[in-house]
Amino acid sequence: AMEYTTLPSLFADDEFSAMGLRKYPIRRNINSNMYSDLDGTLLRELEHIDSTVTVLSTFNNGGLEMLYKNKYEAAPATGENSFIVNIGKLVDDLIDNKVPSVRHRV
Repeated sequence: AMEYTTLPSLFADDEFSAMGLRKYPIRRNINSNMYSDLDGTLLRELEHIDSTVTVLSTFNNGGLEMLYKNKYEAAPATGENSFIVNIGKLVDDLIDNKVPSVRHRV
């Protein structure tokens, strides 16, 4: 098995890298001016579609929502050992929309 201390070295701190490691810190203050274009909900992060493939864990935290049939639905909170895989627009285009990219928000 791979040691945890080696795992971060596989990722680059560059927005255009093939693999990136991101950590979204807990926000103590919520933005007061960032609203959804779809339904006017106050957001923590803007609605967007990723460009490639995103593998993420929510570590039992809620708040991630995915657009489905023109309505935002809550994504299931993942545990310590599970992940959500999100297909981005570039991959969607490469495979002729067979697996769609998903607009999401927090």
